[in-house]
Amino acid sequence: MKKNRLVGIAAALVLSLAAAATSCVTNSPAIVSSAIARFVYVGNQNDGTISAYSIDNTSGNLGSISGSPFSGTTGPRNVVTCRSGQLLYAANGDTNGVSGYKINLATGALTPVPGSPFAGGNAPRGIAVDPAGTYLYVANSGDNTVSAYRITGSNGTLTPVTGSPFAAGTGPFGITVDPTGRFVYVANHKSSDISGYGINPSTGALTEIEGSPFPDAEDDEESTGPFEIAITPSGTFAYVTNHFTGDISGFSLDPTSGALSPLDSGPYEAGNEPFGIEVAPSGAFVYVVNREDGDVNVYSLDPSSGALSLTQNSPFNLGDLGDCFASPYELALDGTGRFLYVPSNGCGAISAFTVDATTGDLTLLDSSPFPAGNGPYGIAIARLRLQ
Repeated sequence: MKKNRLVGIAAALVLSLAAAATSCVTNSPAIVSSAIARFVYVGNQNDGTISAYSIDNTSGNLGSISGSPFSGTTGPRNVVTCRSGQLLYAANGDTNGVSGYKINLATGALTPVPGSPFAGGNAPRGIAVDPAGTYLYVANSGDNTVSAYRITGSNGTLTPVTGSPFAAGTGPFGITVDPTGRFVYVANHKSSDISGYGINPSTGALTEIEGSPFPDAEDDEESTGPFEIAITPSGTFAYVTNHFTGDISGFSLDPTSGALSPLDSGPYEAGNEPFGIEVAPSGAFVYVVNREDGDVNVYSLDPSSGALSLTQNSPFNLGDLGDCFASPYELALDGTGRFLYVPSNGCGAISAFTVDATTGDLTLLDSSPFPAGNGPYGIAIARLRLQ
């Protein structure tokens, strides 16, 4: 009965959304919201395609979508979807710029939006959209900039924001927008700091926050190699995975200025080469994928202090992927935090887990892993909101 009710709700939402104009009401990959997860999309770095899957909302299993994998991108790194579930954007790591797709809400199939691909910076890595769905931001690791675009709600086309690209630190990789849509944060991999910006709500232009860039370690000389950044749904704390030092930096976020202040309890120990990071929709847990170890760490998050504590059963391995080096870069939770998906860049597969809502622990699905393309890297989930 419960499954039939969910199917009915999803079907009704598909019909209502399809009748409306396309809009990109979304949030960054590091922040999730309550919704029925419908489709999973993975950017395959080595073959320049996007693999698409349907989600069984009872089991978490992934099903193939007709026409997948979809072309139209080159060397995709990270991908992002709209909260409305109607648009997908991919950072083209090989040829620069961004590819945009419209999502068929009934089938999950992808169709390039008019004008795609869109010109942008050099070697883009991270990609994020503001919560209002008005602006898209891309971290360009090759020229140390952030590209900003206005999203045309009627068809998803992108127009560069005046003043774009904006200067960042050296080697910007991860990027996210805070839940209020007022601030953008970029993890600068080579300069080991975090760039913070205020967003002009009328134009989408970025202005660097006072005190930015914020050091990623107490010792300014230490090379931490920040890779990805995530913000809690409350907008109170931010966390950064550090590639070189194998740990996680924690910060409190000033809601007025957007300034970041390091947490006294950090940094927090991680595995070898922690890369992707995501906060559970409840704000109770943080998930980190370790590229060199090929596993996932789960942390409990203290809502008062922001301190992270590794859960007793961490880390969780990605299952039997055969004789290959898993090399996972990113991970994604579904909208309710019930399922977690991890692409393995070196194995061409996706590991899928159920999530224990009380402990945060992961249990590998019996049907996992699921096949992907060549070199799966970033992952995004299209959701239908229950409101």
